[in-house]
Amino acid sequence: MGFPRFTRMDGPTRALMAFGIGLRKPRRWVPRRGSLLNLALAGSPMRSMIWRLILISPLLLLLILFALSNTQSVRLGMWPTGISVEAPLSILILLAMAVAFLLGALSTWFVGLGARWRARRAEQSAGALRSELQAANARLVRDQERDRVRLQDRSSPTILPPAVQSRS
Repeated sequence: MGFPRFTRMDGPTRALMAFGIGLRKPRRWVPRRGSLLNLALAGSPMRSMIWRLILISPLLLLLILFALSNTQSVRLGMWPTGISVEAPLSILILLAMAVAFLLGALSTWFVGLGARWRARRAEQSAGALRSELQAANARLVRDQERDRVRLQDRSSPTILPPAVQSRS
């Protein structure tokens, strides 16, 4: 019986997971056997590249058809500056899509900064806890060895002088 994959964990649970205790880590997503994505990601680099080209070629074909069908020149002007550019409509639309994609990727990266920062701090605290645990274990072993030596010293037979015989 495992826990749901996307559960929110508190600090102690996260610390236990850092040491491999308690909950098991969620499995990494792997494509189904026999799927095109699995074939594209597995195998030799050349085979992988060929499959990726096969998978991406319909998108490239659509982009080329779009560029060829929209060849009219359009004047794009920036109002406050007076700068204007005349270029084919397809190029301007593809350029706008590329800028939107980059802005989306950049905003996603900024959103992930907090999570990466928290993960880095959790790794540092887990490392500190791990080293503290190793030091505590070393102290425990040292103390146990010292106590064992003390017990051996106490249980060793003491040599007493011979008893003095009384003369009567």
